[in-house]
Amino acid sequence: MKTALVIFILTACQFTTEPLRASDFLAFERNFAQSLSSEKDATILIGFRTFLIDDSAKQFYRNLISERGEELSKNNHVFSDDLSFFRQYFPMSTAIVEYNGNTYTANYKGVILKQNLKETNKIKIIGRKKSEFVQGTADDIIDEDRIIFRKPLIQENRSHVENDSINRRICVFDCGNFSFGM
Repeated sequence: MKTALVIFILTACQFTTEPLRASDFLAFERNFAQSLSSEKDATILIGFRTFLIDDSAKQFYRNLISERGEELSKNNHVFSDDLSFFRQYFPMSTAIVEYNGNTYTANYKGVILKQNLKETNKIKIIGRKKSEFVQGTADDIIDEDRIIFRKPLIQENRSHVENDSINRRICVFDCGNFSFGM
């Protein structure tokens, strides 16, 4: 897969109006995870939505990147080189995780600290904590203080769902696709 366009990576100290090319989505995901937690032994839960761009909308997005690329990047938008899609990344805030029969709740940054969740392929998100802003949907099972998904989120079988160099575990969840045309 070609490299991704990124104008600003959260952990970088530079601002530019020219696109900065990450080596791939993996590089962005690792930098994004680093911005959420540098804690050793943290499990970091990241989600993304993919927005498909049809040919009729590509010029619009070229112009948008040219005019507002820095703002898009600050909001964690990463574009494919050919502009056929972009991803918007976000922390899996207050996610409820099931792992080996136990449940854990991530903090607002999508981070679970000091737990022994070493086999990332066994981590699945079964819901999230209910709040003033998060109420769930008709498809969810709503408890007093939690929202349980009818279908848990599991990670894609991607090679980068592995431990990184500082013993943090980065778990990336695909939260669906949308299409844009003109």
